[in-house]
Amino acid sequence: MKKIIRKRNQYGFTLIEMVASIIILVTVGLIIVSIIVVSLRGTNKTNSLTQVKQNGYFAISQISRMLRDSYSVESIDGLSTSNCLTEPVISPAPEPTLVPRSSITIKDSKGTTTTISCDLNDSPPNISSTSGGIKVTLVNASAVKLVTCSFTCSQQSLSDPLLLGVSFSLTSIQNQSIFPDFTASLSAIPFSTSINMRNVSR
Repeated sequence: MKKIIRKRNQYGFTLIEMVASIIILVTVGLIIVSIIVVSLRGTNKTNSLTQVKQNGYFAISQISRMLRDSYSVESIDGLSTSNCLTEPVISPAPEPTLVPRSSITIKDSKGTTTTISCDLNDSPPNISSTSGGIKVTLVNASAVKLVTCSFTCSQQSLSDPLLLGVSFSLTSIQNQSIFPDFTASLSAIPFSTSINMRNVSR
């Protein structure tokens, strides 16, 4: 009589092997997802920083050009003036801290008046220049947000040129429509410059 020998099936995985495989796959997946998240956050932050800088440098260059080409200061914060000798200060010492202003009106060689203003109360806030009844915004409010904005004016004497200061800060507007958790926060970036108005008649 022949003895029947049944061979056991050697194929398949034990429960321990399956659990170990699942743990390894989950670990690898978490590592891959974390790398993707970090990459997306870094990319978004770089793009946001680029947009903020482009808007800030554009606004600064436009304001500087208008102020340098001007021949007179007509008003500051809507108050008529031709100089900045009487500008109030917040603290006189050790260095005078000038009171920040929200708008300044200038006139060019052709007699055209332009008002540069910080429209912080607008929705959305913006920096604008108004000339001939036409208002032009200097910041792309759909990409960046104006956080702070002010002008200062100083002058040592009537024989000295006016020194106008422009200061503002911008931050990015985070896009919450796609991958909101991947958006990196960006602090407000300051921009400032000072312009000697040497063309102003004294």
